[in-house]
Amino acid sequence: MSETRDKRRRNDLDLFVLALIESGISTPYEFKTAAGLSPGATIPALRRVLEGGLILQEKAGPRGRTGHRITAQGRRYLNIGWKDLIENGPSGGLDA
Repeated sequence: MSETRDKRRRNDLDLFVLALIESGISTPYEFKTAAGLSPGATIPALRRVLEGGLILQEKAGPRGRTGHRITAQGRRYLNIGWKDLIENGPSGGLDA
């Protein structure tokens, strides 16, 4: 798989994670139960969007679960990114 395609797939997942956080789903457990995303996929995505300043990490809650909230920069990125995703389609098959 090309580096460009792999980067595009990561970007698609990052946008999906941002959209979930924007809708109130904010922990890896919620990503798994509400969206069917594995922790192995979501934790690196959370790390990328956190390091990019697109989300903020909240204090650990019950059972050590850490929620996240989207930043203004993250909202702008999401608003621009979803339009591109709609225009160009996902980077892979239906599962992407």
